[in-house]
Amino acid sequence: MIAHELRRDAATLESFKRNRLGWESHAHQLALAKQHINSIAVRLEKLKAIRNTAEPWQQQAIDAMIRAAVQLASRTEEAISHVNNNSRQLFDPAYTDNLNAIADNAK
Repeated sequence: MIAHELRRDAATLESFKRNRLGWESHAHQLALAKQHINSIAVRLEKLKAIRNTAEPWQQQAIDAMIRAAVQLASRTEEAISHVNNNSRQLFDPAYTDNLNAIADNAK
């Protein structure tokens, strides 16, 4: 459920690249994505706690999820910082690259 909501948040953010929405819309959607990422992080912490008792293939899956979540959180924080500091530059390539990365990692 949370992963689905995060994918929806990411798709919405990615669509913002094509629309002339205000920075407030970007900030709101990024805040929603951050909430969902934080919820996923809580679940990943539980998986990390049992990782050593899991089968090797499960450990690999856990590691892959953690790498994706870290990348997702990092790109989301970068996007939030960009909106906070450069609210008039919503089509800046660095910002839109973060939106693309958020969408890719949310999948």
